[in-house]
Amino acid sequence: MKILPFVDPLKGELGLYPYPDQDKVSYHYETASLLTVHTVTHNLGYYPALVRCVDDAGTERYPSIEHLSPNALTMEFTGPTAVEAADFS
Repeated sequence: MKILPFVDPLKGELGLYPYPDQDKVSYHYETASLLTVHTVTHNLGYYPALVRCVDDAGTERYPSIEHLSPNALTMEFTGPTAVEAADFS
């Protein structure tokens, strides 16, 4: 496990957090619900990067990501979107 610096998006302060090896920890999200904003509770304990996001038509999508905490985030799309696969690491 590495300790990496980051700027907390909620406080705007520099801090340190444990960052697990990427091949060991990840989170998969999917839902058939058509939503513009998807709230994802991943419980990873850090601010993960979006690795891949595919809608229900199989199209790669690039939503805006807002980290709410080290354990939750929102994905915002330009319109209602069902997410077939969103992988975070």
